[in-house]
Amino acid sequence: MISPLDAIGLSEDQFEDCKFTITEQAVVEAESATGLHLRWTDTSGTSLAFHVADRMVVCVNPFFDPWMGLSRWQVSTSEPSDDENCAHCGGADCDILVDGELITRAFVQWLHYQPCRQWLEQERTYDLEVVAIAERVEIHADEDAFRRDASTSHSGLRLAPDGFIPVGMLDWERKGPAAGVLMAGRVTSFARLRNPFGGDFWHLRLQALPGLTDVVAPEYGLQEEPGIGQIALVQAWLIGRPVHGPGQERL
Repeated sequence: MISPLDAIGLSEDQFEDCKFTITEQAVVEAESATGLHLRWTDTSGTSLAFHVADRMVVCVNPFFDPWMGLSRWQVSTSEPSDDENCAHCGGADCDILVDGELITRAFVQWLHYQPCRQWLEQERTYDLEVVAIAERVEIHADEDAFRRDASTSHSGLRLAPDGFIPVGMLDWERKGPAAGVLMAGRVTSFARLRNPFGGDFWHLRLQALPGLTDVVAPEYGLQEEPGIGQIALVQAWLIGRPVHGPGQERL
């Protein structure tokens, strides 16, 4: 069973071994009626968000926070969307804009949902930092190779080299994460990184339909090293945070 933690090079066993140390080092980023919202980040960009109630960790989400900053999407939202299984894994249906024009839509899970829930009740347009937590990444040498080899990579769906399908929004039976996407984009940069626990993972930045997009993936999630200008096909789920949230503080 693939864990989202794998995308930042952290197995569930490693996480259990180091969970106490990490939570001791985490800092409080926000508070809400449901508890405290903490985050731990390493110099590699490896990051974990913790949601604590009654001094117990009730939810953990992986994130990525590189030193150069995350790429941003411009989005418009009008209401929050709760997760029926977890109070901290909600998000919002986002209209994704380029130069103010709607180009696609996707559900994005929030890094700290409860502190933003009321803020999301008002329609607004803003910049959103987004990370694609990848389960699988296919690398194709060029557009011709992509069209030849990746045309039926997911349930027979055919994608263009900049294709973007919010599969989680189309999954009415909710067999996967609501924030699930299948997307393709051109590789603009890549790096193999190591977290402080010895786990390796990939960070790719893609030129995709919504704009530049940061992707993290397990070391084993790529069959070969990517190259600049190549086309990546990514199966992932999206987690994000507004550049300026409630009260304009960083969340």
